[in-house]
Amino acid sequence: MEKLRIAFLAYNLGQGGAERQLFYMVKTLVSQGCYPDVYSFYGGGYWETPLRELGIRVIAINERNKIVRLWKLVRLIKRGKYHYVHSQQFGLNLYAVVSSLFSGSSCIGSIRNNLISEVHTPDLFGLGWLSLLLPARIVSNSMKGMENAKKYLRNSKSIYFLPNMVDTEVFFPGESRKPDDTFKVITVGTVWKPKRVDRVLEVAEILKATGNERKIIFEIIGDGDELDAMINLAKSKGLLNSTVFFKGRSENIASEYRDANALLLTSDFEGTPNVVLEAMSSGLPVVASNVGDVPEIIVDGETGFYIECGNIKKMAQRIAALSQDAVLCSKVGRQARDYILKNHSQAMLSQKLTALYRPS
Repeated sequence: MEKLRIAFLAYNLGQGGAERQLFYMVKTLVSQGCYPDVYSFYGGGYWETPLRELGIRVIAINERNKIVRLWKLVRLIKRGKYHYVHSQQFGLNLYAVVSSLFSGSSCIGSIRNNLISEVHTPDLFGLGWLSLLLPARIVSNSMKGMENAKKYLRNSKSIYFLPNMVDTEVFFPGESRKPDDTFKVITVGTVWKPKRVDRVLEVAEILKATGNERKIIFEIIGDGDELDAMINLAKSKGLLNSTVFFKGRSENIASEYRDANALLLTSDFEGTPNVVLEAMSSGLPVVASNVGDVPEIIVDGETGFYIECGNIKKMAQRIAALSQDAVLCSKVGRQARDYILKNHSQAMLSQKLTALYRPS
């Protein structure tokens, strides 16, 4: 792996799951003697400084015109003499294909979700299938994404499974959960339609109406284009700042997990959700929709709980039950942490990257 040159392509370096995984990959590759560069289509972002502190070159390509952007990328990739061009998001796969074609580099694309939602993204202007079929190799962070890729004619030998990694030294259990009468449930992620924060509000509304021996509150951590709408919805339901609290973007998400009692995920679709892995690594019981790879990650009742997508009543029942059973919360959280240590650690990522870039 020494002296291997890799160009990573990313939309931005914000606090999303794909960007966090990019940082973990780059950090691991640097430790193995590789020389990666990161090309970002929007300058700045949370992870730019940590990447630069690793000694990584972060090159911003800010041109709005996609043709001009592609032309500049091709010239820079050709000049960089890379062994691999690796797109970190599905929507950048065609950029990786074209730039590798002109530079003689090998091309690696990515699937970051269940594939179906990615293929039909309006921003790809109907080119989603080409984004799947044209990269020489494609990396999926979810088994569901791999299964769907095989269904749509992708050669299984060219698909590589690279599960998300968690920094277990950052995401670890707190010494103890809150000893007071409040049971805190957090939701973490971008507040936009696929995450279905409205379902979190429905769960909160049910629990407030039924009443519980222990007060249950919900914190929404993150921002996005539906934030104002969700705040107004919570206000209309009489939940805002009494049962539901919107905290916005957090600069220390690991401490948010340690300060919580459970994580709730209500998404319509996912790949391998980072927030679930991080919560499990932090020793939290997770209640999640059975979307994407959630059923692969969670053994229901042992390392967490998954529930049919959209079954709000059952989600509310599960949260209520957890709020009354500290022993179960502790047991599930401990088993979840053990699962992460065995399956999503730094050592796992190092082995996987060696196999990806030096295939036998």
